[in-house]
Amino acid sequence: MEEKLSPEQRQTPESALPSQAEIEAADEALDILVLTQGTLADDAPFWAYVAIPPSRYLAFQEAERHGNYDLSEFGRILEYGKGEQQPPESVRKYMEESYGANHNFEQNVQNTVRDVQKDISLKKRIFEKFGIASKD
Repeated sequence: MEEKLSPEQRQTPESALPSQAEIEAADEALDILVLTQGTLADDAPFWAYVAIPPSRYLAFQEAERHGNYDLSEFGRILEYGKGEQQPPESVRKYMEESYGANHNFEQNVQNTVRDVQKDISLKKRIFEKFGIASKD
């Protein structure tokens, strides 16, 4: 029989959260590379590659949802262009070679999630067909 956890037991203990020193170390060690596109105040389209410290990434995502923000508040702008929504192929290639940019990352994640969902659905159907109790 599966044991049910109370809401208190499901909460993450503070000791499991990263310390301020660990957060600062992560910010020093790596950045999240983002290609963002949008429209400037003068209605001109732009694109920019931004290196965002992990501690600023959620705030960046929130700002993107609301629009009208200053990219430089969230990270280092590595490359940018005005007048186009997408960077030229030469810049894309440079970012791939110099910074390891993966322009298919989001599509790869979506494909993986879809595949996992299919596997879970198949597993459930097999369990139901053969009357096997699932642990899910």
